[in-house]
Amino acid sequence: MEDSFEGLISTLQTSSSCDDLLCEVRLILEKQNSLLSSALISQFHRSLLILEHWTWQLFSQTTHEWVQKSNCVELLHTIALFNKNLNLNYKDVEANIEGSLLVLKPTNGINLIFENIEKITDDIDLFISIVSLWFDNLANLLQKNSKFEICPIIIYVNLYITRHYIMTDQYKFYLTQLHRLPLSQSIFTAKLLFYIKTCSFYLSSYLFANAQHFIYSPQELILQLGTDYAYIIVLHTYNIGSWSEELLTCIAHLLLLFACCAPGGEETFVNLSKIDAIQQKTADTNKVVLLIDMCDPYSIVYDILWALSFNHDIQQQLRSNTPFMQFPFTVKLVYLPKVCDDQQIRKITYNLLWNLNTNHTDLTRIKNEIICRRIYEKLVDVGCRVWIDFDQIHGNVMDTMAQAIEQSNTIIICMSEEYRKSNYCRAAANYAFQRGTRIVPILLQEHYHPDGWLLFIVSQFIFVDFTRCEFSQAIEILIKELKAPDISEIRVLSVTADEEVNEISSFVIMSPEPSPSLVLPKNILDWTQTHVQDWLISNVLLQMSHLCANCDGQSPMYMSEMLENLQRQQVISLLQEDSLRRTSQSLSLVEFTYFRSLLNQQKVYLESRMIPEASKSKRGKLQIKSFDCCQIL
Repeated sequence: MEDSFEGLISTLQTSSSCDDLLCEVRLILEKQNSLLSSALISQFHRSLLILEHWTWQLFSQTTHEWVQKSNCVELLHTIALFNKNLNLNYKDVEANIEGSLLVLKPTNGINLIFENIEKITDDIDLFISIVSLWFDNLANLLQKNSKFEICPIIIYVNLYITRHYIMTDQYKFYLTQLHRLPLSQSIFTAKLLFYIKTCSFYLSSYLFANAQHFIYSPQELILQLGTDYAYIIVLHTYNIGSWSEELLTCIAHLLLLFACCAPGGEETFVNLSKIDAIQQKTADTNKVVLLIDMCDPYSIVYDILWALSFNHDIQQQLRSNTPFMQFPFTVKLVYLPKVCDDQQIRKITYNLLWNLNTNHTDLTRIKNEIICRRIYEKLVDVGCRVWIDFDQIHGNVMDTMAQAIEQSNTIIICMSEEYRKSNYCRAAANYAFQRGTRIVPILLQEHYHPDGWLLFIVSQFIFVDFTRCEFSQAIEILIKELKAPDISEIRVLSVTADEEVNEISSFVIMSPEPSPSLVLPKNILDWTQTHVQDWLISNVLLQMSHLCANCDGQSPMYMSEMLENLQRQQVISLLQEDSLRRTSQSLSLVEFTYFRSLLNQQKVYLESRMIPEASKSKRGKLQIKSFDCCQIL
C-alpha cells in the first residue's frame, strides 16, 4: 500500500461514487493481495477498518444501484479477496486484528442486509453473490479462530441464518432443485448458492466451533436435511462425469453441515469413493481436478482423494497436476482451517502422498519438514526468535548458518537419518559444539538411533522424542527444556504497541533438510565455488570454508603454490589475520594441516594427468607469479 491510501479512504467516505477514486483504491488493494505484507496491515489498520465499515454500510442501504457500476463491483471483489487472504495467508496477523476487520459490530446493519436479500425477487441478483462473499469470510474466520464463537454478532448471524434460511421450506425447495438428473446449469442461481453454500457453510463453521448450546438439536437438523441429503448423495455419486464446479461446491457444504448433525455423516462419500467401480468412473470422467480445487477449504476432500488414489488412472491424473504435487503445496496442509483434527489431516495426506510417490524417502523428508515448521510456529507463538532454513539456502551456506549459530543461545538439532548424512548439518553441528553453544536434540524419525558423529555430539544430552508422544505433549516438553532457568540466554528486546518490553530468547532450528551432495569433477581446476564449499564442508574444514568463500577450484591451488614458493610464515600470518577478521577465531593449525594434506592429494592427481602432455603443451600448468605484496581479502 502507498502513503496515499489513508487519504483515499478518507475521501471515499464522502465521495464513494467517484470512479477514479474506486479504481485507485482497488489497484492498491490488488497490489497488497499480491504482496501479502502483514506489516502494511498493521500500518494501515485504521484505514482498512474504515474501508470495511464503508462496505457493510453499502450493503445495508435500502437500494443498491452500485451493482450497476463496474468499478464499484470490482473493488468489492478485491476487498473480498483481501479478506479471504487475511483468513488463510496471513499467519502472523493477530486474531483480534482479523476480527476487527471482518466482524460487523452493529446488529441493525446485519438486519438491513438480510432484509435486502429477502426483498430480492431476482434469483440471479449480483447483490446476493457479493454479500455471500462476506458471509463466507466470516465462516472462514470462525473456522480458523473458534474463540469468535462467543462474539455476539457471530452468534446473532448464526441464529438468523438458521431460523430464517436453513430451517425453512425455501431451503428445502433449493435442495429439491438438486434432485434432478441431469442438472441444468441454470438452477445454480445466486440465491440457491446463498442458501445451500453460504448458509450451510456458516452454520457448519459455527457448529464445529460450538455445538453444545445450539438452539436446535442434531435430531431436528437431521429431520430437516436428512432425506434430501441422502437422496442427493446417492443420486449424484454415480454421475460424477456430469458434475459442475457449482454442484461440487453444494455437495461439499452439505457434507460439512451433515457431519455436524450426525457423527460419521461426512463419511458417506468417503466410503463410496472406496468402491472400485466409483473409482474407475471418476477416473474415466477426468473430474479429479474438481476435488483438488476443493482441498483447501474442505479438508475432508483429502480423505476422498486418498481413497480414490488406489486407482492407477487416478494416480496418474494426480501426479500430472503440478500445483497439487509441488512440495510447498503439501507443507501448506499444516495451515488448513481446522475442519477436523490436525493430526488426522496430516495422517491422511501422508498416506495419500505415499500412494502417489515411488520414492518414499521424499515422504519422510516432507513429514520431517512439516514437523519442523510446526515447531517453528509454536516457538514463535511463545515469544522466541527462531532461525530455520526453510528455503534450503545454497551458495555460501556455512556463513549464513554460522551467523545464525553465533547469534543464538540454543541450537535445536532435528535428528533423523537424513540429518546424519548431511555434510552441511554435520559441519554446523560441530561448529555449535565447538563454540559451547547449548544443544537440545529432538528425534523426528521413528526407529532411528543416532550413530557416528551425531551420537558423539548428542550423547551427553537428553533429547525430546517427537515420535513416541503427541505433538502437543512433545512441544510442551521442548519449550520447558528451552526455558530452563539455569540456562544463560541471549536476550533481544522487543517493544509492543503498548510500549511494554518483552524478553525474547533466540534459537536456531537445525532442520533435517540437507542440500544434495554434489559430484565433484576429478580435476580440481574444473571446480566451481559450490564444489569447493561442498568439498571443504564434507571434510569438516569449517574455518577454511569461511576463508575460501567465493573461491573456485584454482584458488586453493594458487594458495598451495604460494606456500611452496613464498615465505611460508608470511602466508600463514596473512591467513591468520584473515581468519580473525572473517570468523573472529584463530586459524586452527590442525585444520590447516589437514587442508594442506588434501590439497597435496589433489596436486598429485593433477600432476599425474599433466605429465603425459608435458612435451606437447604446458597450458595445464599453473603459472607461478611473483608477489611483492599479498593481501587476502
